[in-house]
Amino acid sequence: MRVRSPSPLGNKILESLGAAPVSMPMGDVYEALERGTVDVAMVPLETLYNYSFHEIAKYITVGNFSATPFFSVMNKDTYNNLSESDQELLKGLVGEERSAEAGRVFDVDGQKGKELAKENGAEFIELTDEQLKPWKDALKDVTQGWIQDMEKEGLPGQEIYERAKELKEEVKE
Repeated sequence: MRVRSPSPLGNKILESLGAAPVSMPMGDVYEALERGTVDVAMVPLETLYNYSFHEIAKYITVGNFSATPFFSVMNKDTYNNLSESDQELLKGLVGEERSAEAGRVFDVDGQKGKELAKENGAEFIELTDEQLKPWKDALKDVTQGWIQDMEKEGLPGQEIYERAKELKEEVKE
């Protein structure tokens, strides 16, 4: 199947699962699904609501097999050219509290999207841990490859991976 991929790492994940990844920006996904340019989109549930995918999605497979970090970056010179008050404003938009707030918004939007998709006749397929096992097994090489790539760059890949798993578990609670 041709699956919309969110990133180069997403491409590796999809290839390891036997799919043909198709990279494209989120703004193009609705039309690509509608026209059949892609068969599937690898996206979070909140897109059912925020990108109106509930209108065209007929089958939605929920596997909770990933956690995607979201971040924004800014050119350092641009930041330094901002007024102190604008810099303080930006500093107030980051951190654990803001991250948790954003997560709650995504959760609410995901629930709205699920409800709208169900109202529109979509079938939800919730994968069990047993059903996810082959997927997780297929991804072990991708995980190890990422860890090795990070360590080649002088970064503590294994440590970063272990901490990410801890944070994912903390967020579930």
